Amino acid sequence: MLIPCAPNPIEINRTTPVRDEITEVEAVRETPARSAVLLNRCIARAHSVGDAREALLDLGYDVLPTAVPRLEVYAQSFGLPIKNTGREMWRQVARDLTARCVPLCTVRS
Repeated sequence: MLIPCAPNPIEINRTTPVRDEITEVEAVRETPARSAVLLNRCIARAHSVGDAREALLDLGYDVLPTAVPRLEVYAQSFGLPIKNTGREMWRQVARDLTARCVPLCTVRS
C-alpha cells in the first residue's frame, strides 16, 4: 500500500489512522501487508521534506527515497495526460516501488 503524504504536520498526523487500518487488515491476511509513504507536494530545497522524512522514519514508516515535488504541471493535469516534464518523476517512483519487490518476486522490465 502506498500512503501519500505532504511534508507537513497535519498530513503526518493523518497517517496514523491509515496505519490503524493496515494493522486491522493484516489480521485477516496470510502475509503481512507492505506499505510505504510517498512524500508529495514537496517544495524544492525546503527543510520540511527532510524533517517529514525523519519524523515518518521515527514513527516506523518505510519512506520511499523519491519525493514528488509540488509542480503546477500536476495541478493542471486533471483529466489530461501529464506533460513530459512531469513523467520522469513518476517513473522514478515506479523504480522505487519495483526495487522494494526484488526480494519478494521477480519483476519483468
